[in-house]
Amino acid sequence: GVHFDDYFYPYPPNQISTQDNATFTNYSRGFTNRDDWRRDNVNLLIQMIHDSIQVAKPHVKFGMSPFGIWQNGVPAGISGLDAYSTIYCDAVAWLNRQIVDYITPLLYWPFGGAQDFGKLMPWWGTQRNSRHFYPGQAPYRVNASDGNWAANEIPRQVRANRGNA
Repeated sequence: GVHFDDYFYPYPPNQISTQDNATFTNYSRGFTNRDDWRRDNVNLLIQMIHDSIQVAKPHVKFGMSPFGIWQNGVPAGISGLDAYSTIYCDAVAWLNRQIVDYITPLLYWPFGGAQDFGKLMPWWGTQRNSRHFYPGQAPYRVNASDGNWAANEIPRQVRANRGNA
């Protein structure tokens, strides 16, 4: 298999701002909105990788781990850094085009709050479009100084995963 993590354009605070202005001006491919152009750049990359794998070894699986929040407010009540607007990643488009064999969104949050695992995990499951779906989890955050999750958080998430067809 071939697996990619979600890092395409830099995360804040190193987020890209105007570094690609000249490239956008010279190679806009008809786009008038730079954010849409950036997303399309990533989509083209994913499509080319998919196509190359299909030509060379079609039995090889290709998967991605996008950031767990696709867009703010999707699903309702979710907010935070989102892949679509901040790092120009449109994993839903990859699923719709079926150019990935599986998706493992990085759902590194507990149940509850603005980044609720209990809302995000089932939402991603509804987006999979006949692709395999494997929720990314963060067991390193249990009782850790940066997360301090309760010991029962990962077992709760595993039970939720098993209950999601």
